[in-house]
Amino acid sequence: MELEEDRKSLARRKSLTANMELQLERQRDALKSLKESAAKTKAEASRASAARSELEADLETYQKGLRKVFDRELAAAGREKALEQREEAIAKEEASLVARQSELETRSQGLEVRRQELNELSESLHRWRLELQETANQQAIAEMDLEEERKSLARRESLTTSMERSLERQRESLKALREKAAQKEASLQEKTPLAGGGSGGTGCPGVGSGPGGSPEAAGGPAHGGPANHRLGG
Repeated sequence: MELEEDRKSLARRKSLTANMELQLERQRDALKSLKESAAKTKAEASRASAARSELEADLETYQKGLRKVFDRELAAAGREKALEQREEAIAKEEASLVARQSELETRSQGLEVRRQELNELSESLHRWRLELQETANQQAIAEMDLEEERKSLARRESLTTSMERSLERQRESLKALREKAAQKEASLQEKTPLAGGGSGGTGCPGVGSGPGGSPEAAGGPAHGGPANHRLGG
């Protein structure tokens, strides 16, 4: 918009310059006519001198105006060059923006692929968490079962220990009973031959002479004396 306004202003200035040049040409023609007429009369010469002075003043003013127009045109040309440079810079910037946009689209596609991969990984992690949770629950249940088994085993071991102690006591009692039975049996074995010999020497009825008596107890007079002595004692 600024360039268009500068161009319009330059066109107006050129038109003004052309008009001023046309007027100057006319004034020059008039000055020439005045010079020709000044040669005829002094009054006309005086008027021509005044007109010349006026025309010279107008010419100086016109030259100043032309200088201003030239400076303005030069500034406008500078602005046009600056605008052209700015347009080139804008074109380069647009090309750079297009390249950046293409790069951003490429990165966006890559990011979309990564987002999908992350979503898949997140789903996998969620499944793994569920599996780990289920495994942890199963492990907790197994540990509880194992703890119950350990408690049951401890109870069984305690019961087994109690049974072993009871069995040991029973064995000791049985051993003691066996020892006592052995002692009694030995005592009875010692007492039984002595009882048979005494019946042979003393003639006690029912001992050694009956059908249950042994031959040694029935026929040996040699055992009668000591047996009778021990029995009597």
